[in-house]
Amino acid sequence: RMKRLFVPFMLVALLVTLLPVGVLAGNGLPEVPDDAVWYKLIAAQSDYVGQVAVWHDGTNIHVRYKTFPDFCLDEVHTHVATSLEGIPQKNGNPRPGHFAAKDDGLGCVPRWEHIIPFAWDGSQQLYVAAHAVVVGNGWDYEETGWGVICGKIDQFGFEGRNWAAYILFPEPLPTRPQ
Repeated sequence: RMKRLFVPFMLVALLVTLLPVGVLAGNGLPEVPDDAVWYKLIAAQSDYVGQVAVWHDGTNIHVRYKTFPDFCLDEVHTHVATSLEGIPQKNGNPRPGHFAAKDDGLGCVPRWEHIIPFAWDGSQQLYVAAHAVVVGNGWDYEETGWGVICGKIDQFGFEGRNWAAYILFPEPLPTRPQ
């Protein structure tokens, strides 16, 4: 009798151990909705290392960071405001450590999402500071990255001396990335 129970128990145990791996592989994040707006994630001022998706679900602003296969995220900082002045700055430079949402020491994750409670009726432009520390997955690379509109760093850059950019939401990319 014990032998008959052992085999089904082991099958269930095996399936349960495989389930978290699949969830962890996708970071347990749900699919990005079709109405999300995609932007570029640029590191070191010119390296196109991934994408940032932004959307509003009626209650919250979602900011999803996604890197390309050779890169990953170690830190992610996000702030949303109704004006550029609403993003924490000093001398015109954004201060990621003072942003509303921040996660440091992530290791090397390919995706991360911040969900920020934000009442928004869609009638005004939002300013999104999407900052990340991007590392090379398995090679010597660590750079600051910012979400930008079509790579237009000069047009959507902060006024300070450090390079940093912001996103105007909802200003979409011409096509949805694959």
